[in-house]
Amino acid sequence: MAAARQTLRFCAFVVIAVLPCLSAAAQSAPRVPPSHDNFANRLSIAAPYGETLFNAGEATLESGEPAHPCAGTPSNSSIWYSLSAPAGVTLIVDTSVSNYDTVVSVWQTTGAPNFASLVNIDCEDDGTGQAVLDFPVTTAGQYFVSIGSLSAPGAKTLNLDFSISVPANLRPKGRHPDNPIDVKLNGTVRLSGLEYGVNNFKDAEPPSCNPSAVDYNAWFRVTVPYNTVLRISGEGTLLNYPSGAAHYAMLTVYPVGTYTQAAEEACSTPTGVLGAGIIPSVGLETGEWMIRVSTYVLENMPWPSRYKVRTRIVSFPNMIDNHNFEAVDPLQGWALKNASGDGITTTGGEVLSGARSFKFVGGTGENSKLQQTKTPFAPFPVDEDSKFSPQFQYTTTASGEPLSITLTLYYADGTTEVLKRKLFTLVGGGGAVADLTPSRAATVVKVRLALKYSAPTATTIIDNFGMPMTSLVTRGVLPPP
Repeated sequence: MAAARQTLRFCAFVVIAVLPCLSAAAQSAPRVPPSHDNFANRLSIAAPYGETLFNAGEATLESGEPAHPCAGTPSNSSIWYSLSAPAGVTLIVDTSVSNYDTVVSVWQTTGAPNFASLVNIDCEDDGTGQAVLDFPVTTAGQYFVSIGSLSAPGAKTLNLDFSISVPANLRPKGRHPDNPIDVKLNGTVRLSGLEYGVNNFKDAEPPSCNPSAVDYNAWFRVTVPYNTVLRISGEGTLLNYPSGAAHYAMLTVYPVGTYTQAAEEACSTPTGVLGAGIIPSVGLETGEWMIRVSTYVLENMPWPSRYKVRTRIVSFPNMIDNHNFEAVDPLQGWALKNASGDGITTTGGEVLSGARSFKFVGGTGENSKLQQTKTPFAPFPVDEDSKFSPQFQYTTTASGEPLSITLTLYYADGTTEVLKRKLFTLVGGGGAVADLTPSRAATVVKVRLALKYSAPTATTIIDNFGMPMTSLVTRGVLPPP
């Protein structure tokens, strides 16, 4: 017991002896202000930017430093920043998480940067709290920001956040779904630049195929002219971030204005070249659709990145309206020329399906045409790999080539191309198909399909007309970047 008591007394003696030494050392520690305490050493930044300064209480006030005009009492210290901002945005300086009473001022210079040339253009002092300044930038240029202290001297921590709010009309294309980049059918869009290496619009729900892919979104819009099957590829996308190049990009397709998992039309996993997202085929109804390219990299990307999106038409399932003559007006969408007794039949035993079919009755000098002219919702590209396949069901009393198909393509450059094919039929019934291929790459703005009948005596009945268009999809595969 005696040994134990001696040990305890020794320990107490050591603690008592050491503590005064530690206290003296702390009292003699040098005061180190922030590196940008003085205006000449101001920190040049680019928004968004944030930092935490645990030594804000060591900041000082320089001789001749201008006062914050909105503060009820003079500031006893300052910390300085500079940045450039474009006109039309709002600069937000937020000190709300700091632990002392702050005041924020924005300044410009009338000459060389010094205290004599500084002009205050905005100031915010939230009473006894932590200031948050919203400054509408009307003139592009360099701005200086000072953070002052209205609290008594002592330990302080500054939590500071700079951000820029950009109105929709000034947002770079692609950074927000209300200002997307248009990508043409069978076309490629490339997007690069430092401005896309910043987190932006994140109000869309995460893609269902990868709930973590919510960052660094770029938005594209595609317009489809008919109910369309597309292949969409993100191969060539390259997202740069500090620990390496991230090739992993996700593609998600939505109807315009609804960016939820429930509204998704398609979602990709990063399985393409270099991990790019690929949607091999997705059926989209006539209209506009949004394609979101996103990633699940959580680091900030300070280096320029590249987004690349390509669409390729796989097929239009059918370009024909009222294909089975079952509309309220049985010939709705169709025009009939040189007819002599030809028209809709509802006679039992003649109708091929439904309640109606179309009947060519034949006759001397027969030269009738059943045709349909279509202007698509949007122009669409074709080339030598595209194939139109007019087809229908028939019964006939003729054997030979009483029917011929003519497809006229009207191109955006004002030219036309006429594709023709005679159709061989057999007595009885069956199906007829004519494969028609354009001779060159062009953009179609209108199509006209005509079925010509020239049998002098035979009768032919047709129904269930269709005209799909398909493309050679392998041409939609992009090489590595």
